[in-house]
Amino acid sequence: MRKFLQSISILFILALGFYVRFVNYSVWPREGATFDEYAWPWLGMSLIQQGVPSSWSPHSQYENYEAIIYRKAPFRIVKPYLEHPPLFGLISGGYALLSGAKNMFDSAYINPKSLRKLSLFFGTTSILLIYLFVQKIYNRKMAVISSLLYATVPTTAVGSRLLQNENFMIPVWLFVLWMLAIYLESKKRIHLWLVSTVSALMIWAKIPWFVIGASVCAILIYNKRWKDCLPVGLLMVFSLFLFFLYGYFWDLELFANLWKLQLARYDIGLNSVLTLFTMPFLTDRLLVDGWIYFGWISISLLASSFKKHIFVLIPFTSYFLLYVWAIPGQQAQGWYRFPLYPFLIIAVAIVIFELFKKPALLAVIFQFIVGASAFRNGYEPIFGITFSFFRFLIIVWSIPAMLFLFFGKRFATLYRYSLFFWIFVFLILNVSSSRLYNEQ
Repeated sequence: MRKFLQSISILFILALGFYVRFVNYSVWPREGATFDEYAWPWLGMSLIQQGVPSSWSPHSQYENYEAIIYRKAPFRIVKPYLEHPPLFGLISGGYALLSGAKNMFDSAYINPKSLRKLSLFFGTTSILLIYLFVQKIYNRKMAVISSLLYATVPTTAVGSRLLQNENFMIPVWLFVLWMLAIYLESKKRIHLWLVSTVSALMIWAKIPWFVIGASVCAILIYNKRWKDCLPVGLLMVFSLFLFFLYGYFWDLELFANLWKLQLARYDIGLNSVLTLFTMPFLTDRLLVDGWIYFGWISISLLASSFKKHIFVLIPFTSYFLLYVWAIPGQQAQGWYRFPLYPFLIIAVAIVIFELFKKPALLAVIFQFIVGASAFRNGYEPIFGITFSFFRFLIIVWSIPAMLFLFFGKRFATLYRYSLFFWIFVFLILNVSSSRLYNEQ
């Protein structure tokens, strides 16, 4: 019976997560929020059909280009396209061809409505992998909370509609971490070689995805399994070497110039990092989402128990350091932040679980941060919000925790029922927020 209920719960979460992603998926984020949605499939389709990597790029390092107008927008189609490795291009371009596209500019298939169906698959798969990963490293209850949050939080739901490399990387990274957790328990080498191979292959999707293998090695080293880093490291170095050969084959000078550009085109400084909090970009538009803000608080709280949460903290820290080192200047390109969100959401789930076990004033902070944005994004556009209603909410969120803190266990039941009720309300508002999201 327990397994049956477990299966029903994950199927419900997957269906809910797919639903909130599917509603308006081809409309919002708007077409043109990022031209990468076309650049990736064009790269793969050109390689498959013409044998030469070709795609959109705005960079002046390319001398061989053609200016075109596609779907009422200007594009510079460059050849050979060497900014990124071709793996994700081959996956998205192959998908477009299998869907029926005849060529790179077949507007009937190379459009958001067709291409983003692949993103819906990646997003829904990520929900399942969060469930499997969290169940492995924690327990089933934590897995349900984590996957339910990741399925409905507006930032993750709306953001995962984009056909972006980051949305492909997230489920692969979660899969690798899940396999690593299985390996550390079973000690079966097949799992280690699977982790090593997938980590190395992801460098061919995007160079920064070396962070997957780096996080794996960090976890192995923390567990004093130094030798197990050898296959991971060697395969990653070999994969990177093959990409350099790829660049050498097509145009070494252009390849070198693009690397110089990629390493130097971003602004470095504290202000760029602070935009993670002051400018919550979803794509190139802002979305204030309390779940993400509370995620930063939660991940900080987890740091006090590092050993207990290494499977969350090490990957999160690995990508955060990569973000600070490589891409802080890209404030208006919110997809660079997407790989942080699974770990922020898992951290929120852990903190919520602890708040039920041990009541604390933090529950008031949680309800205010999450509730304020949830009512703003999912309630106000339909019903409106008055100042008096908002102030009433603050009082209602505060009373149960205050009563427990001042008068003890006699109010513990009220506190827990209240917390459960508001989380349920916030989840409903999450769905509403994702449905209502627009960029007008």
